[in-house]
Amino acid sequence: MRRCSCAASRLMRKRLLYPCAVAVLAAAIVCYSVPAAYPWGGEHHRITDVAIAALPSEEQEYLRAERSILVECYCTFPDINWPCYGQWGSGAGDPRAPRMPDTRRLWEVSFYTGWDPVLKNGKGYPHAPPQSWEAAEVSFLRAAHAFRDGRLEDGCRYMGVMLHYIQDSGSMPHVQPIHRNFHVKATEAIRLEGYAPRLLGKTPEEASQRLAARVRELTEWTEQRLGGLFESVEVLRIP
Repeated sequence: MRRCSCAASRLMRKRLLYPCAVAVLAAAIVCYSVPAAYPWGGEHHRITDVAIAALPSEEQEYLRAERSILVECYCTFPDINWPCYGQWGSGAGDPRAPRMPDTRRLWEVSFYTGWDPVLKNGKGYPHAPPQSWEAAEVSFLRAAHAFRDGRLEDGCRYMGVMLHYIQDSGSMPHVQPIHRNFHVKATEAIRLEGYAPRLLGKTPEEASQRLAARVRELTEWTEQRLGGLFESVEVLRIP
């Protein structure tokens, strides 16, 4: 009985940390290793898909039931958590414009992001660093606790939020001329070859702290590489 209990405990630790920690680190590596790959819009889907594909087969199987929707929907949650969803006016308040899809309430996006923009409940995080690092850390812990309790769907939704904030950390949302004008049209260029996933920590708390630190390191490294581009944007005063 003791041997079985120990084996179950080891499996639980792996289930708790691997789906969350390894996918996160893989996504972060993809986000910063591809030149000119600023991950937002459709790029979120590709980065998330490639990150999951880098996991060991056992972990991919664990996520299999939620994998496609994680790639196509969950990783976009922070971008669809706006009060205009479900309202007429196409997001601009124009009464002649069509009604926005009610995606925010349909997928309970506000619950999983931890912020309701209509009721002003919870805590919202900007998509730019350093707040995006904190959001990734918070979502990591929520995902880890959901996996620990056997709530795969909840865990994957929190994971989607977490991955989004990691990816946005490298897409320069605080420099809008870059953020809105540089997209990866050939998304097949976003790839992860020769990468071996590794755990971020022995406990969710340790792993979440290491995650935030790692994302910060990679964000700073990316911004150093793009220093000349920042200067050009300032000189040209691109709106």
